Amino acid sequence: MNRFAKDKKINKIKGMKGYALVVVILLAVVFFLIVGTINQRVRQELKFTQREADARRAFYIAEAGVTSALYEMASVNYSQYTHDENGKTVDKSKRLPITLPDTDIDSQGWSQWEWKTGDTHKSFSDSGVYEKYRYRVMPYETNKWIIEVEGYYRDVVKKISVWGESGGVFDYAIYSNGDLSEFVRGADQTINGRVHSNGTLYFRPSGTTLTVYSDSITSADKIIRYQDAWGRPDSGGTVKISNNKNVLVTMTGGKQGTAFDSYNPLWLSSTQGALSKWGGVVRDSSLGAGRVEPPNLESMSKGGYYYKNAGLIITDQSSGTGIDNGNFYNKAEDRKENVKVLDLSKMTYPSNGLIYADTPVRIVNAQILKAPLTIVSNYNIYTQGDVNKIYGNKQAFDTKTSTKKPLALMTSQRIYHLSSAWSDPKNASANSSQNTAVDPPLYTGDTDKLVEINAALVDSVPQVDEINYVKDWNGVTNPYYNGGKSGPVANSDDLLENWSGVTLKKRGSIVHLEKSIMAKFDNSDYGAGISAWVRNSHYSAPIRDYGYDADLAVTSKQPPYFPKTGKKVLWKQF
Repeated sequence: MNRFAKDKKINKIKGMKGYALVVVILLAVVFFLIVGTINQRVRQELKFTQREADARRAFYIAEAGVTSALYEMASVNYSQYTHDENGKTVDKSKRLPITLPDTDIDSQGWSQWEWKTGDTHKSFSDSGVYEKYRYRVMPYETNKWIIEVEGYYRDVVKKISVWGESGGVFDYAIYSNGDLSEFVRGADQTINGRVHSNGTLYFRPSGTTLTVYSDSITSADKIIRYQDAWGRPDSGGTVKISNNKNVLVTMTGGKQGTAFDSYNPLWLSSTQGALSKWGGVVRDSSLGAGRVEPPNLESMSKGGYYYKNAGLIITDQSSGTGIDNGNFYNKAEDRKENVKVLDLSKMTYPSNGLIYADTPVRIVNAQILKAPLTIVSNYNIYTQGDVNKIYGNKQAFDTKTSTKKPLALMTSQRIYHLSSAWSDPKNASANSSQNTAVDPPLYTGDTDKLVEINAALVDSVPQVDEINYVKDWNGVTNPYYNGGKSGPVANSDDLLENWSGVTLKKRGSIVHLEKSIMAKFDNSDYGAGISAWVRNSHYSAPIRDYGYDADLAVTSKQPPYFPKTGKKVLWKQF
């Protein structure tokens, strides 16, 4: 090879090396660009993911603000707001109160809860970052309102608007804020009116016939036919419910899966299901039924809404015309009960029609009321004999002139019904075989063996309040639990007599709040706002005839300080 050729080859090799170097450099640049892009994308993804997570947390905090606003509205019976319809801050003396801890009013009149570094109260997430919600509530039409909420997490804000309306809790013949197992009777029962449960709705008459005439039977959970709330299986009773044409249709019983209820495979069938059978009258959550928010239990506590507005407060020291003392042994709760006996034929009613009883009370001689009345208590309420009869005397009966007045009885504990023949047992052994319920006619033409009660009734104990049916309560094991094998028989009415052959007729509305604070299992701490457990069965079932009083849907015929429910109609996120 000559020198020229050799130099040419060397130069070619050097050129190739230079080209390779350029390629390597270019590849390195591309690689670093790709890595940078990937890193940037990863950072963006992480940032986006973090932002998305923060947005979810901000939304949850905003939802907590909605819940807080509804709670505060319920505590004042949906009667107050933070701002007026024009968005102007309401005067402090009239504005929606703040009862929840660590909450105050900001500079724009919104109610707010906030957590920041250094605060001693708990945050929602324990993440150590800034959290806050604030809300305002404004009316826009009669009984209609809007809640606007902002939820903050770190620097992310989520906004929710809720349009809602308040209506009477007494729109139902029977309403329950939890599970409803009202239909378990050992005697025939007839219901007229709407029925709603925010929990499971059970139909299981005890070998008898339950007949329901209604245009709406709804459960925000499930409807169960094969057992009751205490787990007792169907015992061969008959359930008949009217459809949208007012024709009674049988709800077949049996075992789970064969009984016609939410667990039946045909329940949602378009041709053979619940909608087809009852024409939309019977609906559970799978068929579109939702919650109906109840009144706030705290509104019935001492110092609450009804206490503050009461025209008359009854205490254990109260006395006067129509106010007397009574004491007896309540065998259902296995304890002594001291009551104030209110003779409604003699006592003077407050001008605003609202009585608050900071003590157990028994209502007597109440067949005719002097004026509309609402009685609220943080203890048991007892009725004795007829209450607020349609025809309270012979003259009213003969002329068919109603003497009935608007009446509501509301308690955070139980309402017991006693017949006119009730006598007070003074100890555990007295009348051990049960008093016999008797209700003779008040006048010629009055029905014999029938106790008539026309009132809106609100109680608060949980559906299962018989101590031997409860495994635990608030995390405490129940030493008396035996699965219902002995002890009190599971029941939904509170009675203390042998009612066999006697009819208990209720017209009005029955509301179970199911929010009561229950006593210790030995009932040792029973008292104001704390309900004793049922320890014994001391009744025999009456013939029940329960129905809705349509007067409760008319504003002018409603009891004083008519309790309301809140319902969310439209919800929007921003």
